[in-house]
Amino acid sequence: MANSFKIVDAFEIASQWKAFVQHSPEATFFHSLAMLEAFTATPQNYPLAAACIDDRGAVRAILSSIQITSAAGLARPFSTRNVMFSPPICDGTPEGYEALAALVEWHDGQANRRSLFSEIRLHHEPSPQLQDTLEACGYRWFEFSNYLVDTSRPEAELWNNIGKQTRSSIRRTGRRGVTVVRDETRAGVSAAHRMIRTSLRRSGIPVVDCQLLHSALELMPTDSLQVRLALKAGEPLAASIGVVYQDRYFAWFGGTLRPRGLAPFAAIVWDEIRWSHRRGL
Repeated sequence: MANSFKIVDAFEIASQWKAFVQHSPEATFFHSLAMLEAFTATPQNYPLAAACIDDRGAVRAILSSIQITSAAGLARPFSTRNVMFSPPICDGTPEGYEALAALVEWHDGQANRRSLFSEIRLHHEPSPQLQDTLEACGYRWFEFSNYLVDTSRPEAELWNNIGKQTRSSIRRTGRRGVTVVRDETRAGVSAAHRMIRTSLRRSGIPVVDCQLLHSALELMPTDSLQVRLALKAGEPLAASIGVVYQDRYFAWFGGTLRPRGLAPFAAIVWDEIRWSHRRGL
């Protein structure tokens, strides 16, 4: 390796880590120390977060990974995976990408001895440099779906860009007494988790531990975590949990029952879009 890099734990350089994340346009709330603390407080979740610094002590790249396991003892290596909920990020220079590659190789050496595989979840199309770097480290690229909404457009345009049938369903849902409310309390998080759990189980997807959501509520900055419930006669039909981070709103988790003739989750999504627009996101 042409450059001399050192790999250090995220919490050993907390102030530098926070500054790097704050000024990186590629950073998400998954890179924040608050989210790392939330994962640490969650059973069977083990964060592995580190930075690559140069010989002057400057941060050149960071990586945040969570080792998630569903069994203990001898079965643990066969029921454990490593997930980077956001890709590693660097300062965008050639040296930064070199540091990022060194960091990924270090991570894989640490993590893959105790797990089945590592995956990196992207929020947008990666830059050619990032994709080339990750592929050189042995990662394979798979197509993925994500939904991005430019909420700076006029509200009427945002509404009309929703399909005609869905708009009709949202109106009908409101007329039939379904309301969308915010509830950022522990009770609200628990109610949302029940909806999320229902949807994930129906789809055969592992269910997130409610402790992660409670910890995120407690540890993340005030007003950054949003909980929405679609209620009919006081009973939840759907829910979402989202995060406001810098100038973006991230729809993190969602779940819904399937009440006949109603579209409670669509009503929640429209409320998220409208809120983001009105707050200038």
